[in-house]
Amino acid sequence: MLNTIECKRCKRELMEEEFAIDNRRKNGRQVWCKLCQKEYRENNIHKIKEYQKKWYAERPDYDRRRNVERTFSITLEEYDAYFVDATCGICNRSEKLVLDHDHDTGEIRGVLCATCNSGIGLLRDSKELCLKAAEWLS
Repeated sequence: MLNTIECKRCKRELMEEEFAIDNRRKNGRQVWCKLCQKEYRENNIHKIKEYQKKWYAERPDYDRRRNVERTFSITLEEYDAYFVDATCGICNRSEKLVLDHDHDTGEIRGVLCATCNSGIGLLRDSKELCLKAAEWLS
């Protein structure tokens, strides 16, 4: 049996594929069809842009704060404290610093420069591979 849904805006009965996915809803689809959503965006783009501009102006660190809280489970203030007078824990450089963490446990290991962080990431965060790489360079 083919599933159809009625669009709440245009009232047409359409195949469920004509509706964008929305996992928060019981049927897993949005209430407006894709065509109605596109039409609405096109006709109201200036309102949408103004709303977004105002919303982000009132919350300048919103995305940064949200990303830090999701990735590291700490506040933005705690995150920023890691970088006060910080240097890379491997090479002691002080530019392009990032917060290194274990992707499996979420445990924060410390501050590294982006290059060293990428290096250990490419070695799959493996102590054995890092030691083999060090031996290789000897």
